Amino acid sequence: MRRNKRHNAISLNASFSRNDSDEAPIMDQVAGDETSPIENAMQNEMQLKVQAAVCELNEATQQLIQLAFYQQLKYSDISEILQIPIGTVKSRVFTAMRKLNLIWMRMNPSADPLDTPQAP
Repeated sequence: MRRNKRHNAISLNASFSRNDSDEAPIMDQVAGDETSPIENAMQNEMQLKVQAAVCELNEATQQLIQLAFYQQLKYSDISEILQIPIGTVKSRVFTAMRKLNLIWMRMNPSADPLDTPQAP
């Protein structure tokens, strides 16, 4: 009991201010910047859907998507790796994204075309 007298218990909803202009509940000041479990689950589900859509592409297109978006290589680097002109890389990436968009819309018929992922 003596030990507990030395420590003041306060509610996390009580306001706490370091200066006069900054007054907020203690809970807001100790809250972390991490995403919520629901947001993490939704993000993981979206990633799985995108991976499933990418898997429906042919192997060469999958390789191109892997280099361009997952490894985030520049078109010039992809051009050197695949030994094709940079213009060909650009047109193939554009075509791959159009195919991926069609697959996405087929997999998610209720999805708004504006809500489709821009890149894996």
